[in-house]
Amino acid sequence: MIKFFRKIRQNLLSENKFSKYVIYAVGEIILVVIGILIALQLNITREKKDLRKIELVHLNNILQDLNKEVKGLNWMINFKESQANASDTIRDYIDGNRQDDLISFNRNQFRAFIWRVYHPNNNSFSELKSSGQLSLINSNDIRQHLLNLDAKYLQLSMMEEHLKFEYHEFLYKKNIESIDYELMFTSRRKTDFDKQDSILLKENLEMIKGDKSLRNTYVLASSNNRYIASICKDILDIVEKTKVLVEDDIKK
Repeated sequence: MIKFFRKIRQNLLSENKFSKYVIYAVGEIILVVIGILIALQLNITREKKDLRKIELVHLNNILQDLNKEVKGLNWMINFKESQANASDTIRDYIDGNRQDDLISFNRNQFRAFIWRVYHPNNNSFSELKSSGQLSLINSNDIRQHLLNLDAKYLQLSMMEEHLKFEYHEFLYKKNIESIDYELMFTSRRKTDFDKQDSILLKENLEMIKGDKSLRNTYVLASSNNRYIASICKDILDIVEKTKVLVEDDIKK
């Protein structure tokens, strides 16, 4: 092909057809430019396809994490609300509104005492963010939702630290002298108590009746656990919306 064009140029020059040579040369340059542009476009298209393949891998990984989050957050919401209810029940015992149901008293003490934090399933997003590759996700909406989730996780973590402090400083320390810890932890699944256990529980119950500072401890535990549950609900809402965006993007 190169020899063919070279021969045409030589013939035009040898015949002193300079004007035709110039037109031919311009045409040849245009053909070369068009060839380069086509090659660049093909290369850009290939690169876009390769980047889309990488993006789809990340989107599918994020979707898997989001599906795990739905289950994890629903469990955490139920757990924190049950802890808040348990704290309310113990408050009723302190107020003297409940007295006879020792099994309920023991179980609710145990439920209120459990310390558990939430561990998000967001490894895929965290890896993208830490590696500076979040821009691989083309959708601005998906990126913004993921960043909103990250901010909510930080809020949840800060609230959990606050609650952890109150648990250790108030709930655990305040109850160290008024509750039989061994009985509470080892007998929480019992449907009935032997005489000795019943006596111990009744003694525990008598010790905490009317204790205003202990009552305030359970009020705080109830309020804070419900607040954590509400944060988890907000996170779940963002997770559900992000799931829809990611699923739609993957189907494109």
